[in-house]
Amino acid sequence: MNPETTPQCHHVAVIPDGNRRWAKRRGLDSGAGHAEGARRAVSLAEWCRDWGISHLTVFLMSRSNFNRPDEELAPLLEAVEGVFSRLSAVPATSLSTIGDLGLLPASSRQRIEGAVGLSPDRPDLHVNLAVGYDSEDEIRHAVHSVITDGADIKDALALAGQPDVDLVIRTSGERRLSGFLPLQTAMAELHFTDTLWPDFGRSDFELAVKDFFTRQRRYGL
Repeated sequence: MNPETTPQCHHVAVIPDGNRRWAKRRGLDSGAGHAEGARRAVSLAEWCRDWGISHLTVFLMSRSNFNRPDEELAPLLEAVEGVFSRLSAVPATSLSTIGDLGLLPASSRQRIEGAVGLSPDRPDLHVNLAVGYDSEDEIRHAVHSVITDGADIKDALALAGQPDVDLVIRTSGERRLSGFLPLQTAMAELHFTDTLWPDFGRSDFELAVKDFFTRQRRYGL
């Protein structure tokens, strides 16, 4: 690959879909799927570091996910906490959150904030984990900041100060972004795979990244 013409991939965003279907196909409850998906998130961070990707954003829970029945929400929250706990132990990896953590039970919020607090000052990889994220909330807050504080719109959005997303990966066969980071992904390349998230492996990730490197990015031109 010619480094002068090959697109650079600094920031990958992942919509990890398919945990419940994975569990159902195996006769397991949804919690088993979410738990397996949580373990996969740690592998994802390691793959990003191996490829020299400096920023990773993962869509763990939307605001609407909190409307699920309690018997399904509890294992999902446990899995989300597991993602933070596991990633906080990955060397040279820092964590931050986007979304409304106020939707979480106090105990979950404290554990998540504790994991984020362990982040190193100079990481090789920065991971943003979206919990309680809603794009309308994000844009509403950003516009309010622009009007009241005179902030630049990009500085008022989630992920301010970070590179825009270069590549979005969504698993499980869905071909949409579900309102995830609409402004930060405006010029991103999209990669959709039928693989369910708990089955998503290194080869699937590398296929997405290698496909990205074949793209000619036009940035709307």
